Parts: sequence; C-alpha cells; structure tokens
Amino acid sequence: MKIRISGILFILSIFFHLTGYTQSTEQEKKYKLAVGYSLGSTIGTGFSVRYNFSEKFGLQISMKAPQTDADDNLIKTRAGLSAYYHLIRGQSSAFFVYSGVKYLYYQHTYQECNCEHERLYTQMEYTSNYGIGLGIGMELYIKPNITFSVMGGYGFYNSSSGASLAGETALLFYLK
Repeated sequence: MKIRISGILFILSIFFHLTGYTQSTEQEKKYKLAVGYSLGSTIGTGFSVRYNFSEKFGLQISMKAPQTDADDNLIKTRAGLSAYYHLIRGQSSAFFVYSGVKYLYYQHTYQECNCEHERLYTQMEYTSNYGIGLGIGMELYIKPNITFSVMGGYGFYNSSSGASLAGETALLFYLK
C-alpha cells in the first residue's frame, strides 16, 4: 500500500513539475463562481454551482431536478454538497482533496385493492440514502474559464457497511 501511494505521489509531482507549477495562477485570480454539471457517488449528480472562497478553499452544490415516471408513480431526486482544498495549482492543472455529502430521495406511489370492501387504496413509500466521501482529485484547465475535474476516493453509505470506492467528475464553466 505504501509503495502504491508513493508511486502515485511521485507521478503527480512529475506531472505538476512538467505543467509549470506556480503558487498563483491567472485562473484563480479572475474566476470565483462556476456553473456546470457533476456526476459522482458522493458529491452528487446534476447541475452544479461552485464558489471559490480563496485560492485554496471552495464549496460546490449539486442538484438534479426531481424525476417522475410516465404515470407520476415514482419521484426521485438527489443533491450533494462538496468542499475542496487545493494542495497544488499549476498553469494547466491543480491537485486537491475533497469531501462530499450526497442525499438521494425516492417516493413510490402505488395502488392497492382491499378486495373484502372493494376499495382501492393509494400507498406511498419513501426511501432516502446518504453518502459521505473523501478523496483526492485533479482539475485540468481546458481554457482559462473551463475546468474538468476527476476525483477518486472512498465513500460511506447508509445502505451498506464499510467503505467502497467512489468516483467523481465535474465539468465547470467559471463566470467573470
């Protein structure tokens, strides 16, 4: 395990050296607010808004609009909140750690017949799941105001025991 982590850190240090690591980039000076789309098992899936409070720290909120099936019997939605702390920033990329919390909500409506009284009853079931994650990520600056992030780590979910691998990604457009 130590060899694997050391190897990853070595490769990342070479990558940041080749991409021209600097303490302060033009991207972080100009752009603080970003909108885009994220997809992840712990940061949430859907429309995203990220705000960078400083050159090191930022928060992101993700939400997917409620979805229904053709008969409006199933409603599901999801939302997530993530915090980012940048460790290293280069001219074309950044390396950071993140933590995310995700919430999923399902509502299922179905009809049930009480055959003794010949009545039709409507039943509703509610289900919610939570996920909490922690990991590392890399942000690539496609253009000065467009970034693509890839993240990986571990997630803990209320529907399972123990930690499992979590993969996340986001495409964000920074606004001036």
